[in-house]
Amino acid sequence: MVNTDGHARSVFSRNFASTNSAAPVAMLPNDVLYEIFLQAVSHPIRIERQALQWQGSWLAATQVCRSWRKLALDAPRLWSTIHVDLKSNVNMVRLFVERSKNVTLKVYFLGWRPKARYVPSADSEGKFAPKLAAAAQVLSGETHRIIEFSTGKLWPVELSAVLSPFVSEAPQLRVLRIGPQLPAPMLVVHDVPFGGRTPLSLEQLWLEATVTSVPAYAGLTSLLLHYQATPTLADLLSCLEQCPTLRTLSLAMRECFVRDITGRRAHCDQPVSLSELEYLGLHLPHKDVEEVLQHLRFPTTARICLYLCGDCPDPASLTEICLPLHDNVVHMTAATLDISPGTVSIKSIDGHVRVDWKNKGELYMSGFNALTFPALKHLTVGLASHELSSRIWKRIFALIPGLSTLQIDDDEGLREGLLKALGSTPITGQGDASPPPAVVCPNLTAFLVPRFGSFRVLPLVERCFRRRAARGAFLEVFEVTLYLRPDRAIHEIAVKRLIQDVERLNQTVRGLRPTASRRTMVIDTTLDLDALM
Repeated sequence: MVNTDGHARSVFSRNFASTNSAAPVAMLPNDVLYEIFLQAVSHPIRIERQALQWQGSWLAATQVCRSWRKLALDAPRLWSTIHVDLKSNVNMVRLFVERSKNVTLKVYFLGWRPKARYVPSADSEGKFAPKLAAAAQVLSGETHRIIEFSTGKLWPVELSAVLSPFVSEAPQLRVLRIGPQLPAPMLVVHDVPFGGRTPLSLEQLWLEATVTSVPAYAGLTSLLLHYQATPTLADLLSCLEQCPTLRTLSLAMRECFVRDITGRRAHCDQPVSLSELEYLGLHLPHKDVEEVLQHLRFPTTARICLYLCGDCPDPASLTEICLPLHDNVVHMTAATLDISPGTVSIKSIDGHVRVDWKNKGELYMSGFNALTFPALKHLTVGLASHELSSRIWKRIFALIPGLSTLQIDDDEGLREGLLKALGSTPITGQGDASPPPAVVCPNLTAFLVPRFGSFRVLPLVERCFRRRAARGAFLEVFEVTLYLRPDRAIHEIAVKRLIQDVERLNQTVRGLRPTASRRTMVIDTTLDLDALM
């Protein structure tokens, strides 16, 4: 008898293969297809709100056809990037190690999980530790091939389970990233993996809340130490001296630098030269920022990000201490101001300088006068949902003596504290010999609110600029764009008050040019005042 089923399957298989070979994608050369696979490996897809197997984003390509599968199995580099997450199977890790043959490895332990699981519990915190430890045990025998090793989003017990098996040296290691842990920041005392030795090949070192001292690695190009047990300044500078080719430096210590037995801060006479530095980030108490800047020399082209926290009643001028900071601040003409419940931040438009002040009331604002921006003319205030007192606003405006244009990106920023500060006299220092100006920001000539949704604040605005006008500080440009939904009912009395406020502002503003860009009030088409009257 003739096996009709088998014959039919054979004919179907030949026809299907013939159809696949005629498809345009089947005509791609193997070298092009190989590069596409490499890109898929380098940029894995992570599904939000789910912990997943990262390799699945490209492994599906090996099941498309026999030729693709053969190409993947014959390419060890495709199997050299190993992502271990909370759902990874230890057998899959062994398979990757086997198929990668003798090429170098990149290993990532990532604890992505739904947000609801970020809250620890007695049975969930160490639930995945045995699975992660089993995968780490398999990979610990391949340390001689590892060139990149990273961990992130792991509970402390999970992190310890991952790092413990890696006791052998990694002579080819170039990138080592440990952290951040959950919950962050949380100090986990653990030795640096791979025997604690200094790999001569190491280029990037990122440590977050994992070790108890600054490791003396030489030849680094990137060093990030966050939430570490704070060393002495001398130990830190000694570490930096061994890294003259450093391009990225980011420090965020848990406390002030450790003092020596005499109660004085440790210091070095000779500054440390970092001639190739491209980025400097310091998240430290104010006095520690001063000391680090005093002992570093780096190019003026480096980007600088400072986060100043702690009380500093008598701060030094940071621009006098640090020449690159001075050059950037002196030439800064436009910046944005962002305010949150915990931070006041000023950053340049080009991204070269960012300075954050920890906001915990009047006491913590004492470090404001460590910086001034003499060339700054245009300031954009971002969403300022947090209310600041008029005194703090005065301190902020004191940093910008030449401010001429103030733009509020959202009417949430039009708070009583800001308007009250603009309509008052500035804070004067005890040692100021020259008479103070009559009003805060005396050179302010333009006030812009591109998106204004609450006209109830207009009386406060009108009162503020009426006070400025009484002191001889007139505006030349006042632009407010009102955005109100067409379906929103507006009371007739409210509209009349709105028009009255606009007319008062017209009397306050002088020198207006009769051009569209210099109109006193810009009314959006969704608000038809004539129809409402």
